[in-house]
Amino acid sequence: MYMSFFSSFGWIAISFLFFTALVAVVAAWKTRGDNLDTAEGYFLAGRGLPGVVIAGSLLLTNLSAEQLVGTNGQGWGSNMSPIGWEVGSLFTLFALAYFFLPTYLKMGTTTMPQLMEARFGRKTRTMFSLVIVIMYSILNLPVILYSGSLVFENIFNLSGLLGITKFQSICVLCIAISVVGSIYAIFGGLKAVDNFNVTIGRTEISGLIGPNGAGKTTVFNLLTKVYQPTHGTILLNGKDIHDLSTAQVNRAGIARTFQNIRLFGELSVEDNITVAMDNQMHYTMPEGIFRLPRFWKEERVMHERAMELLSIFHMEHLAGAKASSLPYGAQRRLEILRALATNPSLLLLDEPAAGMNPSETAELMENILSIRDTFHIAVLLIEHDMNLVMNICEGIAVLNFGRIIAKGTPEDIQNNPEVIEAYLGRKKEA
Repeated sequence: MYMSFFSSFGWIAISFLFFTALVAVVAAWKTRGDNLDTAEGYFLAGRGLPGVVIAGSLLLTNLSAEQLVGTNGQGWGSNMSPIGWEVGSLFTLFALAYFFLPTYLKMGTTTMPQLMEARFGRKTRTMFSLVIVIMYSILNLPVILYSGSLVFENIFNLSGLLGITKFQSICVLCIAISVVGSIYAIFGGLKAVDNFNVTIGRTEISGLIGPNGAGKTTVFNLLTKVYQPTHGTILLNGKDIHDLSTAQVNRAGIARTFQNIRLFGELSVEDNITVAMDNQMHYTMPEGIFRLPRFWKEERVMHERAMELLSIFHMEHLAGAKASSLPYGAQRRLEILRALATNPSLLLLDEPAAGMNPSETAELMENILSIRDTFHIAVLLIEHDMNLVMNICEGIAVLNFGRIIAKGTPEDIQNNPEVIEAYLGRKKEA
């Protein structure tokens, strides 16, 4: 009896470990040349797998014991009606992807909490997130843990092995699965940016460079609270801004441009700048509605300020033009001016020279230096044009796979072997 039990348990355990190890070995071999430290590498296998495989991976990632055991068990014990929900969800997902997903992506939202914040504010996002976490913890998580524990109990007969009741065995398994899952969530998984540490002087021009997908724009999104960092501290003038919203971070003194231009295309050039000054105006709502004297005074101030900013790039004559009608380079410059209109102490420039010809880039270089000296602000820029970076940046940080591999002066970076290997490239021998 004992030998029979041990024999069956042993074969089950061996087969379980064998196939688990087989999957790990095959996966490691298949992805041996892939960069899994980036989002593209982790989720899309470096775009080296066909769409069917990627879709299957996403499908199986969403499945758990709740579906594989719980739903099937309900169907066997009662009827097939519980499976109707899973089948019906297919059409919902198609509708979501076709009709709603493009709108969400245009808004820059990828999660429901982000959508709540964009539409209704940060307080609504917090309340929504709290309700979701509580409901998930009460309704969904116990079912998943129980059904998964039930599977392991039936396979390995843990209660018979340890001499405990089936209920006690399931409780032990629930705790074990929870602990393992928590450890993986905290210490494992994909880290877009890891151990990033940079200090920028009050009037310093710094550069952040690295290969595509290294995490540079993600750093900007973290600094401006588009993404919430899971760990770490962000200090602005010695003040921790970790708990601030995106709008509050801007008011605190951080402004940015975007890799993909995000102007208000239907508004005029001047209006694109004055809209950024809204939080600096002091007239009340009644004064604005009834066009009282203080409203007109503030409007004149905004107009003069907008024209002053436009003069930096010699764009005063374009003040009345529609923003979408501007050439690409002019749109880039307008984004910088709109960011400056918020009176930042730190200006983040995400590839400001992208799409510019050499003469425009040279002019941009002079203008960035002029902006730093005129407004006495710090500038952090992401840029692939090494001529621009090496000529205006006082300090440079190099990012690769979400980690800083080098920091220093332009000369230090140019002579760093690791940076040369990862990004700058080796010079061809004659």
